[in-house]
Amino acid sequence: RSAEGLYQAEKCDQAVGAFGDYIAKYPNGAFTTNALFYSADCLYRAKKDGEALPRFEQVIARNPGQFLEPSLVAASDILYREQRWEGALAWFERLENVATTPQNTLAAQTGQMRCLKELARTDAAGAAAEKVLKNADANAALKQEAGLVAGLAMLGRNELDGAYTRLKAVAKDSRSEVGAEAKYNMAYIRHLQKKYRN
Repeated sequence: RSAEGLYQAEKCDQAVGAFGDYIAKYPNGAFTTNALFYSADCLYRAKKDGEALPRFEQVIARNPGQFLEPSLVAASDILYREQRWEGALAWFERLENVATTPQNTLAAQTGQMRCLKELARTDAAGAAAEKVLKNADANAALKQEAGLVAGLAMLGRNELDGAYTRLKAVAKDSRSEVGAEAKYNMAYIRHLQKKYRN
């Protein structure tokens, strides 16, 4: 319990050592899950992702109520930033199922969309993008990104008119890289359709 006091006092360097001692002495103790989570959280905040990730994953494997959601948030974030798309995708999918806040639901949906795009799973990325588009908490930039991903999924299914319409809406409202990519793909669609005037 003194390790938890150090954690609450934000003395993370000392807390991590104390939690490590507890885990080594009581690997199946009553507070082992707490110790794993609190030490992982300290390491994560200190940007020691390589040490934090295995502890978060141990917490996830134990499936503890109060620590599951924040552990999934952190583990998916670490794996995403490390471009480990498959692992991040798995945690984002699980996070969507257990999320208790709109922010975490949106983060899970967005993470899935981005991982699937990186993995070139166009149809699945499009389906994830549709969830983001329907999420009232998504801001305009995120909706533009999701619109692009959904449009590219339609293009991949050879639904050229639908893809063009979706991409046109993205291009109209965006002056960013997303808008430029939408315009490029609109031109590509017109090329495929042999419509060179519109």
